[in-house]
Amino acid sequence: MKQLSTRRGTYEPPHFDLWDRRERSPDGPRVLAAGARVVVMGSCFARDAVGYLRGRGYRARRYPAGHLYNPHVIRLELEHVLEGAEWPSDVALEGADGVAHRYRKLTAANRDEFGDRDRRATEQARKLLAEAEVIVLVFGTTAEVWRDTDAGLPTNEIPPPESLDGGSWRVDEGELEAIRTDVARTQELLSEHVRGAQVYAVCPIPLYATWLDRHIVDANGRSKALLR
Repeated sequence: MKQLSTRRGTYEPPHFDLWDRRERSPDGPRVLAAGARVVVMGSCFARDAVGYLRGRGYRARRYPAGHLYNPHVIRLELEHVLEGAEWPSDVALEGADGVAHRYRKLTAANRDEFGDRDRRATEQARKLLAEAEVIVLVFGTTAEVWRDTDAGLPTNEIPPPESLDGGSWRVDEGELEAIRTDVARTQELLSEHVRGAQVYAVCPIPLYATWLDRHIVDANGRSKALLR
């Protein structure tokens, strides 16, 4: 029991924390050594995490395949990079401005350039993960996922307007058990294939938009709660 002296008397609660101690750093798990090689993958907040870590003296790099916004595409990404699994569908989504990757934050002007960029991203990702001493995964902004109506396969972000407006997509609001399955598989893949310590976080940035028929605050709260 800890002793806490206040104007109302002295208490002996099992635990407490005080606002005037807020600047003190908690004694964490110590997975980061000075100058450690860190790879940060996941949502757009990964960019901010890399900047912070570099400022603290770590050799931090952003994941080369771009932002990965939901747990399912993180799982597919690691199966592809670490186990050589084929993508489960054609990854190229064509729009008026070029070609977008179905599972990665990757675009190109045409299919040839797209294929080259996709292969380079895989090679760079495999190398970085193999060298990393710490891998930070920032799970996405939202639990919502766009899926095609035929196979039910997901996308990393909303499909190009030309594809979406054709009516061949539906929004999946995300369910806890599916998220648990994807995160557990992600942990398994990293544990089996790379040596880096794993650190998990949820993107703190609120939703910019929801595709569900509900208030944005409600949708944001649901998504963050499921991901946490």
